[in-house]
Amino acid sequence: MKHYVLAASLLALAACGSPKPESAPAEAPVAETPPAQTLLMPLPTDTTAAITAGDLAERIKTLADDTFEGRGPGTPIGEEAATWIGAEMARIGLKPGGDDGTYFQKVAMVNQTIEPEQSFLTFTAPDGTEMPTVLKQDSVIWTKHQDSTTISFAPSDVVFVGYGVDAPEYGWDDYGDQDYTGKTVVILVNDPGFATGDPELFKGKSMTYYGRWTYKYEEAARKGATAAIIVHETEPASYGWDVVKNSWSGAQSDLVREDGGADRADLEGWVTRAMAEKLFASAGLDFEAMKTAAKTRGFK
Repeated sequence: MKHYVLAASLLALAACGSPKPESAPAEAPVAETPPAQTLLMPLPTDTTAAITAGDLAERIKTLADDTFEGRGPGTPIGEEAATWIGAEMARIGLKPGGDDGTYFQKVAMVNQTIEPEQSFLTFTAPDGTEMPTVLKQDSVIWTKHQDSTTISFAPSDVVFVGYGVDAPEYGWDDYGDQDYTGKTVVILVNDPGFATGDPELFKGKSMTYYGRWTYKYEEAARKGATAAIIVHETEPASYGWDVVKNSWSGAQSDLVREDGGADRADLEGWVTRAMAEKLFASAGLDFEAMKTAAKTRGFK
């Protein structure tokens, strides 16, 4: 396909403490299980150590209560939810298996949030026309790099790689023998089996790991891509754009990475189908036709 240029992009991160693994926020001391009266929500009185549907429903109902505000990792209310779980474990007599004889285990994590005023993703068509994306409306972007508070890269060729799958066991390789070092790859969501409905291709309508966004970003990085962007479509994703927008535009929690995220592409993200259609048209391509072509083995 014709390449179009990705304008230099700046992704500024505001992290909780430092995003660098070697200077991650100090770990809080492991808390002892508190008295029941200090909990945000009361403990149940009739659950047991047995695994029953009724007991699980009771606990899920409590933890899903608005009082816990979604139980965000590392947030004060998220810690309160963990404390409640520890107290419930103690109440039903489970033996502690955590750090220092408690029900808790220390986990080093980082929160990263892009600064919208300083962050942008802009495409440039072959004729030089700039096509900026509006964050949350057209695109959602982030980075898994923890080794810097600012991520930017030079203009990059953009390549459509179909479903972005390299699956030897299925005889499928969307990347082929091309060199993707320093390029931006645009990827379809889900996998070819879902697209064709062929039960003999991958696992048919059942999504394999190759259809997951986690795999697609990881594989793009392994191929040397600077940026990896998935085109959102509701049916193959199984959720609407609002889910993408709301899930990825706020603070993103991640485990501290030993390499500071150096093994990931500089930029990861999503664009809407409407934005993808505009990009493809600017390169003289029809998105739907290219999507159809990507269903076939050997697509390039």
